[in-house]
Amino acid sequence: TALTILTVLTAVVATWIQFNGTPTVEQSFGAVLLILTFLTLSEVVERFVRLENIEDKLEKIAVTEKPHWIEITENIPFIDLCQNATEIFMTSVMLNRTMTFYHGFLAGKLQVGTSIKAVLPEVEVSFAEYDEDGELSPRDYVRKLRDIQSSLDVMIKLMELGDFQLRFTKFQPVATIFIADPNKSNAKLFYLPLLFGSYKYKRVATILSRDTNTEWFNVFRKRYYEDLWGVAVPANKDTIADTIRKIDTHIRSLDVQRKIKR
Repeated sequence: TALTILTVLTAVVATWIQFNGTPTVEQSFGAVLLILTFLTLSEVVERFVRLENIEDKLEKIAVTEKPHWIEITENIPFIDLCQNATEIFMTSVMLNRTMTFYHGFLAGKLQVGTSIKAVLPEVEVSFAEYDEDGELSPRDYVRKLRDIQSSLDVMIKLMELGDFQLRFTKFQPVATIFIADPNKSNAKLFYLPLLFGSYKYKRVATILSRDTNTEWFNVFRKRYYEDLWGVAVPANKDTIADTIRKIDTHIRSLDVQRKIKR
């Protein structure tokens, strides 16, 4: 590099001035050491300059791209995220907790004109006899199915209050996603990965802002708000009621199977 070349020239000139004649063996050896010292010093300085440039670039990236992870102890910060939203998108395993804890909040939002879109897996996908904590006991499995029914009942009521749209998909979500105002510049996205033991141990989530986490926000928005919503099948109140009946039929079949085993 330019710095290294300049260092070598400086060392050569300094040595020539010092000797000003035929050098002895000791002087030649000293000149070599002097040049090597200058070279080593120039490399150290150059590497330091490079590191400073890298740190400056990393600091700029961290400000705009690094997600901030938060610990979820009980309920998610759903109301804080969606309080002022005019459009809300959501998807999860079955949104049971969301419907249980926030159905009043969602009803209020619908009554003031907020549009809400939800994507759930088809009920057959949810018939699996396990959750994020592992295999379910027969009693817990039935409770899980009843919770799904309750969640769907709430959604039928929400449809009667305003623009609540539900779609079913064969995809089994591996995260809970909430997006507040996905089409606005101040949009925010809540991402909670569903990990093994999600309900036994601490959970972490992140909130991505469109203006400060643009790249990752756009990735999740496209995957869920655009692509997942695009392949999911629209459901009306009759479709949801039919799904609730399917769950009843499935629970009755479980009772028959248990009686046969006895």
